[in-house]
Amino acid sequence: MCAMERCREACEMMSGIAGHDLRYEMMSYIAENDLQYEKMGNAMKQTLLDLLNKMIEEHNANQTELCRGLCSNSAFSRYINGERRMDRLLLSAMMQRLGKSPDKFVSLLTDAEYRYFDWRLRLLNLVVDADWEEAERLLSEREIPDKELNEPLQEQFYLMMRGLLQEKMRRDRAGAAAFFYRAIRATVPGFAGKLRPQSVLCVQEINALLLWQEYLGDEETSAELLEFLVHYAYRHFEDEQERVKVYPRLVAECLPYFRKEERYEEIYTISKQAFQMMMSLRYFVCGEQVLGAYIESAEKLGKAEEVAKRKVQLASWNAMREELRSDGGIADGVCAESRGSAQTAATPRSALTGRGDEWYVWDLWQEPELLREVIERRRKQRGISQEVLSEDICTPETLSRIVTGKRAPSRRNFKALAKKLAVREDYYYSMIEADDFRLLEERFRLDWMVETKQWQKAKDTAERMEQRLDMENCYNRQYLGEIYYIIELVQSEIPCGERIERLLSLLKLTKPDYPLTEHVREWPEAFWCTVFTSEEISIMTQIARALRCDGKAEDSIYLTEKLYGYYKKSAIRPEFHFRTLLGILAQLSILLGTSGRYEECIRYSREGIALCFVSRKMSEMGLFINNIANAKECLGDKAFALRYYRYAFYCEELIGNSSEIPRRSCEKLSRENPKWY
Repeated sequence: MCAMERCREACEMMSGIAGHDLRYEMMSYIAENDLQYEKMGNAMKQTLLDLLNKMIEEHNANQTELCRGLCSNSAFSRYINGERRMDRLLLSAMMQRLGKSPDKFVSLLTDAEYRYFDWRLRLLNLVVDADWEEAERLLSEREIPDKELNEPLQEQFYLMMRGLLQEKMRRDRAGAAAFFYRAIRATVPGFAGKLRPQSVLCVQEINALLLWQEYLGDEETSAELLEFLVHYAYRHFEDEQERVKVYPRLVAECLPYFRKEERYEEIYTISKQAFQMMMSLRYFVCGEQVLGAYIESAEKLGKAEEVAKRKVQLASWNAMREELRSDGGIADGVCAESRGSAQTAATPRSALTGRGDEWYVWDLWQEPELLREVIERRRKQRGISQEVLSEDICTPETLSRIVTGKRAPSRRNFKALAKKLAVREDYYYSMIEADDFRLLEERFRLDWMVETKQWQKAKDTAERMEQRLDMENCYNRQYLGEIYYIIELVQSEIPCGERIERLLSLLKLTKPDYPLTEHVREWPEAFWCTVFTSEEISIMTQIARALRCDGKAEDSIYLTEKLYGYYKKSAIRPEFHFRTLLGILAQLSILLGTSGRYEECIRYSREGIALCFVSRKMSEMGLFINNIANAKECLGDKAFALRYYRYAFYCEELIGNSSEIPRRSCEKLSRENPKWY
């Protein structure tokens, strides 16, 4: 039986329940489904540590080199055997040293971990905005490493920031270089100016090396190191998600040396390569420098025609960023509605101009969750007290400190609490069950095919994955079920009346204990207190679109705003959920604009633009710009609308999306055929 047949079967099974009033049966229904939750909670037979160990064996990796400077071989063995928890900082470094991305997994973070990542983000915001005094004050808060996170990696980042402040505040380049050198040696103890061919590096180590060469004052050593790193990054990082974090920046750093020696063939090759990589993933870091170098080198080599359109697109992009930089609604930050709250971060103004790209390397790309929030939401969902939950595990006082973030649970206590609450017992897990990391990479590529509308490739890939995944697993069925739904939807194979029913059947695969119907305003409030996966959020976003198709625009807006509110209630900053939030904000922007609520459309579009710049993920940028233009047109500001329609057109052309909508809108408003190129 194929995935879609299973989904239809689930839909038919659930339809027998939907006609009854189940509210009075809720507690007994939850109890009956505990066994199903236990199966779901332990769905992933192969844990991240299992897959990590398998990768080491497949790559024939040298464990001593992998652990070098980070932990001992014996400590690593304890991590792999599940005797100790590997913190998120160390996990990232280990997987990057293997050339892989840790972003294929959801992370359950302790409060100490999240506070550290939050502190780093706030510090980087200050650095890219050149607020050196405030950056120094914030840096002083972390002079002593946190015992819950890997200490060498914390020390390395601290020394990198200290070196930067040494130069920016005291104009001491030699002192800065000394700090950067110490930072490198924090995790590469034997470093003496050159790397060994067998060296393996994480992203943070590459950043430390880049800083050191920049302030070293030795052009020959810098050029040699940069060439090594460019080739290393392209060869070593097999995973596109990790490669795009560092390769464009390395190319940008090489450009001055290559220009000085007039090595335009090499500039052309690596800048074109880096630009295509960024556009493929819609991730734009050092984009202006890289694209500018691609255009310049192509013209030098007599290939001006190849880059003629890119030159126009880059000019429009720069003009757009300059205008957005002066727009207070954009520059003041993400989630303007909750501005000033602990979870809100201002958008660095230099992020809007392209400055500071070298510092904007994300610590977390995937959807992190706070461990304490998962425990507390599930406890409330189950309707049990802290006293009952803590029984035979820990004291109620200890549990209270855990759910308020004052302490992290021991590994034993976490597993016992997770088992009692019937949630996953792993700190890191994927939303599909796989016994091979390559399947998780295949999922990333499948998502990319859907994002870039390569429908036949997506269908073929989904069918291959279906053959290799355990389709009895509800998470696998749910994920592929939504992929098939989207593909069929695009091919107009699903009538409007069947869409919501199909999507509800998918949602109920992992949320079986709620009487969910197309009447979304009647969904029980307890449902909104649960923990949602990014896949469940994605399905509910599709339900909102289906409601709009059925002419229920207000219900669609209601559901989408509830999804947005779900993230705003979390203690985790919205930026750390940027991939999911960009989809939600795009949906709100469209819905409010088509419902005539133009000011709200503009507000949410601005929040989306700010999030694009903070995350460097540009897949929805053209849509947000276009929706602002449309709203301004409806509000009577023709000149503004025309300018923004042009920005939207060139933005979509630049990143490879369809530019048809802004082009038609601009031509209709101007009543002429504008010259685009």
